[in-house]
Amino acid sequence: MTYRRLLRGSKLFNQGLDFYNEGRLEEALECFSQSLKKNSSDLDSRLMRANTLQKLGRYHEARKDFDKILKVNRRHAGALLGKANCFWIENDPKDSIKCLEAAIEVDPRQLDYSRLLGERLHQMGKDRQAIDHYKKTGDMLGNQGLYSESLDFFTKGLALEPNNSELSRLDQMRSRRLAILMIQSRVSNKCLNGNRMMPIPCVMKGMPSLKKGAFEDASRCYYKSGDSFLDEGDNENAINCFNEVLKINPENANAWSVKAMALRRQGDVIESINCYYSAGKSFQSRDQNEEAVHCYIQSAIASAAIGRHTDSLSCLDAALELDNDNPEALIAKGCSLRELNRDDLALKCFISACNRDTQWKSEAWRYQGEIVQSKDNHVHAISCFERAIDLNPSNLMAWIDKGRSSFELGKSKEALACYKKALKIDDGALLANRGAVQCMVNLREFKSALKQLEKGLELTPRDPQLWKLKGDVFKLQDQANLANECYDKALEYGSYS
Repeated sequence: MTYRRLLRGSKLFNQGLDFYNEGRLEEALECFSQSLKKNSSDLDSRLMRANTLQKLGRYHEARKDFDKILKVNRRHAGALLGKANCFWIENDPKDSIKCLEAAIEVDPRQLDYSRLLGERLHQMGKDRQAIDHYKKTGDMLGNQGLYSESLDFFTKGLALEPNNSELSRLDQMRSRRLAILMIQSRVSNKCLNGNRMMPIPCVMKGMPSLKKGAFEDASRCYYKSGDSFLDEGDNENAINCFNEVLKINPENANAWSVKAMALRRQGDVIESINCYYSAGKSFQSRDQNEEAVHCYIQSAIASAAIGRHTDSLSCLDAALELDNDNPEALIAKGCSLRELNRDDLALKCFISACNRDTQWKSEAWRYQGEIVQSKDNHVHAISCFERAIDLNPSNLMAWIDKGRSSFELGKSKEALACYKKALKIDDGALLANRGAVQCMVNLREFKSALKQLEKGLELTPRDPQLWKLKGDVFKLQDQANLANECYDKALEYGSYS
């Protein structure tokens, strides 16, 4: 049972992203690969798979994915950067520099790319090229009015050649200009905040200087910049922008909500929980109950994902106070109650969730079936799973659960038919692969079992249970050596039952 199934619009990509942020790279790789099997043109999944392969040290495979992205979009800065990093690690600095230069040409706003290029030129012993690069970048930024960033590049150049008179002159000129702007900014902020001195705001994309009394304009500017950063995947700068919005107006519900989204993408789950809850409270105070309910539910799901089920229940109760038969909230509450071993209360939630004809009704029947199944009442469980399937014939887990209960009743043929239905929905479903093989073994269809195992192991080559099942098939055919090899593989990849 997993809360990921409850997320609206949940995809393999989102699950892979969560695994990636948690450092569970093998699982992330599997999710991104499965996502690409469903849609080979999904550039986001391909980019994240390449990044994951790179982190796993599989640089050649990573470059293949980056190349496929660049075939579709030769100006994809993320793919160019990833390819540059692979070349660098593979001791091919020349090609690495070429890719970095191409990435900077595509997106010169990504200053980290420019910093990296200078550092790598220096590491290659090409200080003259590095200094020229720092000067060129500093000039460009200064001409755009980004004096602080400009100074950073001049300083890097001076670190390589302290006596460079041209860099020293530019450095002093930009320093004076920046000092003037700092004074102006502090005076402006002093006027805006009732004589309270505040930190100088970050220079955001094209953001005009704050004018006296222009709170709303400033807030809109920061919010728009944050939204832009969020779209580009720059979560850190997005969070900085939304923080500025919330300094101006701590009750801005939308800012709390999108900040929570950025934090979750960045892997800061606990802080995202707090932000979603704050968003819910702010929406509720403005009588925007639908938005408030959504935020409370997101806070609950994030809490449950890290095992904080009591906190999850508090958030869900807040949602249900506003919408007492919201099926998504009821199902999430039932799941948390199950984790706390309160199955009777959980069952009531799942039954209540069936009162509305919504997309969640099929899931509500399935969860009812899972509780009954856990009590070994498989006949009743199957009837629940069938209701779930009637409502949504593509309910993958309902087919798998029905297969499991049928198998427990000794109905291997019926169970196998369920698992095959599940595999038609998702040919990479691990539980369906395992279940189908178990049924084939019971039916002594060893040839079919081995064929199914090959498919399963192609998708999840490190699954110990599949290797154990393969060993069982060989053992039943008196092929002891092959069986032992499979059992060894199973033990190598983990425990199995």
